[in-house]
Amino acid sequence: MKDILGAWKDSLRIFSPSQITTFFLIGVKNIYLTYTHLVSMFWWMLLVAVASWYYSPLPVVTAGVVSFLLCIVALSARPSLLKKDIVYYGSYMPHIVTVIISAMALQNVIHPVFLLGLPQVIFIFLFAADAHHNFRSLLLVPVRSVYLIVRSLPVQLLLSLTMVSTWYLPGFVILLFVYPVLTVLCSVCYVTWIHQNYKVYYERH
Repeated sequence: MKDILGAWKDSLRIFSPSQITTFFLIGVKNIYLTYTHLVSMFWWMLLVAVASWYYSPLPVVTAGVVSFLLCIVALSARPSLLKKDIVYYGSYMPHIVTVIISAMALQNVIHPVFLLGLPQVIFIFLFAADAHHNFRSLLLVPVRSVYLIVRSLPVQLLLSLTMVSTWYLPGFVILLFVYPVLTVLCSVCYVTWIHQNYKVYYERH
């Protein structure tokens, strides 16, 4: 329990006076880069997702289109040394297909934006993206994700409350603004925590 309390305290340091400026500047830069990728390569997908949200007669189609867009946003926000071109996004097609099928299967239970917009789901996707095609790492994604979520629970609750508090906004605002910004913030937190505690998440599991 003492270790968990210490981890909670450490996770909150990202908002401390000594780190908040860096966190803010990195966040702003990554938001700009994420939108640059989205607008330059997937502007058409943004339009299709918004149109599907409002005009598609089939909820399952909306679930598929929106979940595809949310995967693209997460991959755009995720730090990578690789050039983010069609080859980069295509290499994650198995991840994208898995998310789309899951969202379509669950669309009668929960809307894909509300499911995939949860910070905890974003962190799971980021771990899965880092595992890429390594089978052992993919099997450990749930373990590592739960471990990170538990160790950063105060920040997880804060991010979740932020997302939930925006659910009253129009759909296009959530799709085009809330989700991308929240995903970038989750990505910055993820990279910071993994960098600070790499051994905790990767060498113990």
